[in-house]
Amino acid sequence: MLPAPLAAASRLLAIMVATGGLVLATAACGSTGTMTIVNVDGASVAVVPWAGGPTVTVNCHTTRVVDTSAAPGQPWHIIVRGLANQQLLLQRDESGDVEVLVRRDTVIIGPFAPSVGPAGVGCAAT
Repeated sequence: MLPAPLAAASRLLAIMVATGGLVLATAACGSTGTMTIVNVDGASVAVVPWAGGPTVTVNCHTTRVVDTSAAPGQPWHIIVRGLANQQLLLQRDESGDVEVLVRRDTVIIGPFAPSVGPAGVGCAAT
């Protein structure tokens, strides 16, 4: 049997561990992440944000925030195609807060970043 102060400390530690785990589990279940698509200076694209998700069209100089309330659990399988010719530009699985960045010569998918790189130089042909 533990002395009273140690027993109380042990119970407090057990409660903290249990409630901390509950808080983490609740946060993980309740968060589906966010998705922002920014087309800085690329041709128009069609983005499917997850398997079976809606097709989101994003033109040059446009930003779209995708409603993720109906999204399945992460990771999301994101597909980006050129709108004009349906050419596959990029497909990748991502989790957390996601930003799809479309530039004239590339598409980048990753965590949200406050910068989209150098200023756009005008829209690429659509």
